[in-house]
Amino acid sequence: MQKGDRIGAGDRDIVPDPSLGLTTHSTIRSQQRGVPPLVIDLLDRFGARTQGARGAEILYFDRRARSKVLAYAGGLIGKLNEYLDAYAVVADGRLVTVGCRYKRLRQQ
Repeated sequence: MQKGDRIGAGDRDIVPDPSLGLTTHSTIRSQQRGVPPLVIDLLDRFGARTQGARGAEILYFDRRARSKVLAYAGGLIGKLNEYLDAYAVVADGRLVTVGCRYKRLRQQ
């Protein structure tokens, strides 16, 4: 995918940022599930990491990550509170998919 390529998703086009290592699937899923790019960036910066299936890594906000986001975002945290159940799956340095957790992640 070249810079400036557009992905048709409904009535809007999405222009993925290739520097983030997004896949087409993750770009579409983040729009469908309403996870803004800011939350994906915060997951990458502050999120807890655990091993998923097939060598993928799952990023999520645990208690420590939430406190780091609070210190970083300050008063903006009220707006971000609804996104703190978000997770991201990363494999080979590329974002595979994003979503919202409804169940706890099992610790191994």
